[in-house]
Amino acid sequence: MLDVTFLGAAMAGLLSFFTPCVLPMVPFYLCYMAGLSMNELRDDTDVPAGAQRRLIISAIFFALGVTTIFVLLGMGATALGQVFGAWRDALTYAAAGLLFVFGLHFLGIVRIPLLYREAKIESTAEPTTIIGAYLMGLAFGFGWT
Repeated sequence: MLDVTFLGAAMAGLLSFFTPCVLPMVPFYLCYMAGLSMNELRDDTDVPAGAQRRLIISAIFFALGVTTIFVLLGMGATALGQVFGAWRDALTYAAAGLLFVFGLHFLGIVRIPLLYREAKIESTAEPTTIIGAYLMGLAFGFGWT
């Protein structure tokens, strides 16, 4: 079994931050949470007072929201793994069957109406608030999974 240390997990998270699918989105998320436009952020003279502090606090709470989702998912996966460990062989075959059905759905051979549904949660929280930044982090972490 492979043991992952805290340092190894932190390094993997840092490396994933610098991937081409994440890094280009960072300035836009930060501007959105701070309530600034990209032009305001680039222009050093017109940045409102306290915007940098607000930006840092929003980024921290956004990261806490993402972290919350991943910690909860990890805890849930660990708990389920321990509960269903005794039925590992049977669940392996069931998972293979489920993946086969999903493959048939993906190819258009079998149509599963449930997989065409969409779920949305509307939030009235402003992303420029601490709670809004945390909720954005939760939504981002949940959507990323």
